[in-house]
Amino acid sequence: MKGIFSARARLTYIYKRFEGFFRIFFKFAVGLYLFSSIRNMIGSTDAALFPVVILAALFAVLPSVSAYFVISLYVTVLMSAHIELSALVFIIQICVILFYIRLAPVESYLIIAALLGYALGVPYAVPIIAGLYFGVTAVFPVVIGVLIHSFAPLFFSLSQTATSGGDIQKLPDTISPLISQFNLMLSQNGAAFLEAFVLMAVVAAVHIISRTDMDFAKEISIAFGGLLCFLGFAALNFAAGENFPLIIVFIKVLLSVILVYIIKFFDLALDYKRAEYVEFTDEHYYYYVKIIPKLSPKKR
Repeated sequence: MKGIFSARARLTYIYKRFEGFFRIFFKFAVGLYLFSSIRNMIGSTDAALFPVVILAALFAVLPSVSAYFVISLYVTVLMSAHIELSALVFIIQICVILFYIRLAPVESYLIIAALLGYALGVPYAVPIIAGLYFGVTAVFPVVIGVLIHSFAPLFFSLSQTATSGGDIQKLPDTISPLISQFNLMLSQNGAAFLEAFVLMAVVAAVHIISRTDMDFAKEISIAFGGLLCFLGFAALNFAAGENFPLIIVFIKVLLSVILVYIIKFFDLALDYKRAEYVEFTDEHYYYYVKIIPKLSPKKR
């Protein structure tokens, strides 16, 4: 056990020493995956890697609002085969940027984290992390990530198959068929909203439990979040009458929980056996504080 904590201390030291480099490299790698996925999803015939690398580099160095704006422009350009739909999608993206991302620039990265979670097979890690490290408002990026994952491929497919008026001035004449097709998409993919509801409950539950003063509150909240994910999706699977194997859901939940425990371990490890309560007062308040020392190799 001492070796594990020593390795944790060394890795933490290395990360903090080169934190700026690691952040830029990680954001560049995420941007490279993100823009490549968008290009592949839209079915672009342009196989050139250079534009994707440039966009990933911009994503790595720009602040969150500007980075999301670059993503929205890229999506709009790729969907330009259908002018009306691309204009509609661009307006939706700008509304999300102005009314949410601009107000919560750090929390908004959970949107991309949710998409990465689906790609890596650990989608349930993100709502647990959101409840553990952010507030209840973290339900918004988690829900946005779920909806993007569910509906983005349909929008991209629609941009390639639907008939465009060919002129932005004809938007009122062509928007009605788009709305009809969009309503059909919603009716056929209602499970995405149920999935979003379950993940919202997970964020709220993890946040509430992790903020209690009981020992191992954060660890318990992680385990409970994983259990809630599994039970929620098992219930949805049963209610929908689908035969989706629950063992796959269980494995994804288990991997997600293990990942969050690893993140939690490197972020903060506490020795609850040596917890103490301290009392003191000042002119205005009486303080009753619980002090929990951090775990370290020397103390083990």
